[in-house]
Amino acid sequence: MAGPSKQPIEGATIAYEAIGPKDAEPILFLHGWTSDRSTFRYQIMELSKTHRCIVLDLPGHGDSEAVPNADYSVDFYRDRLRAFISTLKIEKAALIGHSLGGLLALELLADNESRHPCAILIDPAPMIKTPALLKSLTRTRKMMQDMGREAAQAILSNKVFFRKTDPENLSQEVQDIARRTDDEAALKTWDGIIAYDATKALERVQRPLAFINADRPQNREEDIRAHAPYCFWGRTIGTGHFNHRVMPRQVNAMIIDFLDLAKRL
Repeated sequence: MAGPSKQPIEGATIAYEAIGPKDAEPILFLHGWTSDRSTFRYQIMELSKTHRCIVLDLPGHGDSEAVPNADYSVDFYRDRLRAFISTLKIEKAALIGHSLGGLLALELLADNESRHPCAILIDPAPMIKTPALLKSLTRTRKMMQDMGREAAQAILSNKVFFRKTDPENLSQEVQDIARRTDDEAALKTWDGIIAYDATKALERVQRPLAFINADRPQNREEDIRAHAPYCFWGRTIGTGHFNHRVMPRQVNAMIIDFLDLAKRL
């Protein structure tokens, strides 16, 4: 990808790229925890043929500046993104978010459905937590504290994020990108994920909402449908959390079909 543009938002710059026809319908892409905009490379290659793809680095990630004294909660990111969208005068944009970005896409959709006609959540981070899941997230946070974030993320990659059939180099690439993330931003963001509950946002959403989950989703379908009964629920076959990177043809086909469907709903 080419070098990013930089947009100051409340004292800290956000790095972003806008790719595709300028007069085409926009899509805003939101990456996951300790990732960056490059994670969507295969989606941009396909979707920029027909859409204006706006892909950014979240605050403290990639080429975007960290924000001093920020709490890096889901609300913090939502508010920064709201300001970014307003500053760039993006009047209407579909949303695609991976992992943490899925939570942010949900919040933006619930916040302003007139601006966002639909949202696609790619294996989103945990939204409604069972006691067992909350315990696991908290245990991982303690691992980061005890052994350091880099070592803890290596364990996450090997045991949670990737399958044995995934490309061998992808786990290392993801970890290399994670090292670029501001350490305070990374740890506080994990705390924000632990604290987040999507119940209210799910119940507010009236626009089309799709889940493109991994083969073992991070969320339980029954928990999501209890609050958003008309969401669309899918899984990719044979891959884990980074399904959009490992099997982009599956994910891209689902995205394209859902974007078309959303126009008819």
